[in-house]
Amino acid sequence: MRKKKHRFEIVLLIALSSLTTIWGSFALYCGFYYQATPEAKTALVSQDGVKVTQEKWLYSFVPETSLSLSYVFYPGGKVAAEAYAPFCLALAKKGNPVYLCVMPFNLAFFDDGAASRIIGKKASSAWVLIGHSLGGAFAGEYAAQNASKLKGVVFLASYTAKDLSATSLTSLSIYGSEDGVMDRSKYQKYATNLPANRHEMLIQGGNHASFGMYGKQSGDGEAKITSAEQIRQSVDAISLIRWN
Repeated sequence: MRKKKHRFEIVLLIALSSLTTIWGSFALYCGFYYQATPEAKTALVSQDGVKVTQEKWLYSFVPETSLSLSYVFYPGGKVAAEAYAPFCLALAKKGNPVYLCVMPFNLAFFDDGAASRIIGKKASSAWVLIGHSLGGAFAGEYAAQNASKLKGVVFLASYTAKDLSATSLTSLSIYGSEDGVMDRSKYQKYATNLPANRHEMLIQGGNHASFGMYGKQSGDGEAKITSAEQIRQSVDAISLIRWN
């Protein structure tokens, strides 16, 4: 009886030790992430006719006079949501509300359905989902399961492994010529997953990280234009698409 109890204690100890190791590794992995620059944070206050508000898991950028179309933004993996505030503010200045999701552990993997909560809560007649890098991959996954809720998807330095080709969605893919992070071979491979109404834009001099403002990303190429310029070109391209 004592031997069985002793064995049980040993097994329990090993299991607890393994769980502690796994959790510790996960915490260490998530503990390192790209933080928003001071410049990015200046876009988190209301300005130029756009009201900026914060909830626990969401930043809202709502212009005084809003058009019927709204955007939901999924941040890149292990990047603080606040880094994309300049992008969202610039897009909102065009007249459309933009809702920036704050992902658990800064990973869209843990809340890829966040768009549904926003669509169900905010008033808008049409929705477009935007995702950067890993956020774009999960935007594609959401769109594949919820195509009827959306008008389109914007992939910033990203692509979708989920098939959207049979949907009536509109897509826009934007990436920089100096991007050293996005897998170009997979970008080409998964291009067939995009809907028939697809658009693409190459930003000359742009890189992977400059869709946000969080500094240089490991493995990325050196940008030849500023982040502000990359954001401006991207926002202009998004605004020119006929989503409805």
